Amino acid sequence: MGSKKDNQQAFREARADLAALGRQMRQRGQREETPEWVAANDRVVDAAQRMSRWRRG
Repeated sequence: MGSKKDNQQAFREARADLAALGRQMRQRGQREETPEWVAANDRVVDAAQRMSRWRRG
């Protein structure tokens, strides 16, 4: 399992990827979720769960 720092870094990167995809979608006028957006969102959720498991010990 990664360290606390690794988990936080993974979460930040996943969240940044998701935000960038959201901006691109808005610029193109897309309203529906794309498979890429859903996958990025899943990575954010997964990273957040790993971080919270680490905190609970």
